[in-house]
Amino acid sequence: MRCTKCNYALWNTPAGPCPECGEPFKPSDFRFRQNAIAFRCPSCQQDYYGTDAKGHLAPAEFDCVTCGRRLTMDEMLILPTEGVDERKTGQEANAWVADDGVSRRWRFPRTIMQGAFSPHIVVERTPETSGIWPALSFVFLVLACMAVLGLLPFLFIMVMPFLTGGGGGVRAAASIVGVVLALFTVPALLFIVWVLTTHLWLVVGASERPKFRRTVQSMSYTSGPVMLIGVPCIGPYLLWLAAIPWWITTAIIGLRVGTRAPIWRCVVGGLFFPAVVAIALIGGYIGLLSFLFSSTGPIAMATANTNGAAGVLAFDAAIGVRSGALPPAHAAELMIGATIDPGAFAIRGSNTNPFTLQIANTDALAFSMMTAGEQAGVVQAAIDAMPEGTIAHRFGDFVFVTDAAPPGSDPSQVASLWRVIGALDPELNPGGWSVIWISTPTGTVSYDQTTFDAALALQNRIRASLNMPPLPHPDDITHDSPAVAD
Repeated sequence: MRCTKCNYALWNTPAGPCPECGEPFKPSDFRFRQNAIAFRCPSCQQDYYGTDAKGHLAPAEFDCVTCGRRLTMDEMLILPTEGVDERKTGQEANAWVADDGVSRRWRFPRTIMQGAFSPHIVVERTPETSGIWPALSFVFLVLACMAVLGLLPFLFIMVMPFLTGGGGGVRAAASIVGVVLALFTVPALLFIVWVLTTHLWLVVGASERPKFRRTVQSMSYTSGPVMLIGVPCIGPYLLWLAAIPWWITTAIIGLRVGTRAPIWRCVVGGLFFPAVVAIALIGGYIGLLSFLFSSTGPIAMATANTNGAAGVLAFDAAIGVRSGALPPAHAAELMIGATIDPGAFAIRGSNTNPFTLQIANTDALAFSMMTAGEQAGVVQAAIDAMPEGTIAHRFGDFVFVTDAAPPGSDPSQVASLWRVIGALDPELNPGGWSVIWISTPTGTVSYDQTTFDAALALQNRIRASLNMPPLPHPDDITHDSPAVAD
């Protein structure tokens, strides 16, 4: 039995202030193993032995059988039972700080289990004198394990280049290490703030203020539930759905036992900072979405930054239609090296956006974040997937006509050939279009629904005179069904 503040041995010392530091104590503050403690009558030295669940006397008040003095347990002197080592007199301590011969490699998992399933016991059996740093070392080890286990599925990917003799392994390893450090550092900082805010709730306005180290111990040794992240496949989901709420619950239980603060203070203190973080995350997520899709946000700008006429003119300039150049085999080539923004392929008011624009198996937003070499590879895959004889294909709200007039064709007729058609994607805009914009080598024209069919018929007569296959209606040209020569 030692002072909870200075670790002074209190054996054979009457209840009251600690002789070393003045910290008040009484025998009932401690838990002992049954029959490991002799409670000695201060008058006649008669010994009695604790037999209840806490190793205390039962009953706690009685008449001494030798001298007849009326005794209470807290006024008796305390000594280890003869033949019992002092270290064996207390009940099983928190495994992390116990000095009972437990193998060190088992201390961590034992404390994990104690904290997760018996938080009141692990805190109750943690000596206050064990201090703050052992508690912090435990919780930081838990958080480090959480970071490593959370990325365990990616470790296989990291080592694959080494196993197969390929390159990129060092770069992948550095990336994994950086992510692990981030996944450890951020939760560690959040934990420290959580402890500080919780302790403020426990002490502000309280008549009896618990010690800070007891708050740290109560919240650190109950962090075992976080290890749920190690469950294969579903661990990261369990972290948010179960582990963190479980930890908050065990921490509150630990605070109640460890600090003896009112239950309402433990609950409010334990929940306050997690609630603030949750509200901030939800608010930040909503704010981010609001910004991204606002009129000035990057997604909104990327999904609706052009009208049909402006889009056609932009493609004219990028392609060089006025100089007689043909659109590329796939319009996504225009985005390589950020020449054209993904939003240029969406007409204002359309449901088309960078997420719906598919290039091979990649959306346009992901495509825009690739290197030029990676982009070229994706575009080539999209070109290879096109049917043989493709004369026009759709990308977003625009159709690109890619077939060339035969050599020696009448220049006046070639100048009338359509090259870029601005028409809403019919698959994403079932309501249809009101205006179609057309780019030709001689300029840009537009047609409404009443005049377009006649213009398309005229275009196909010109194409027939040049021995070119007819163009279908733009609504019949989709991403999955480009126009193909018969």
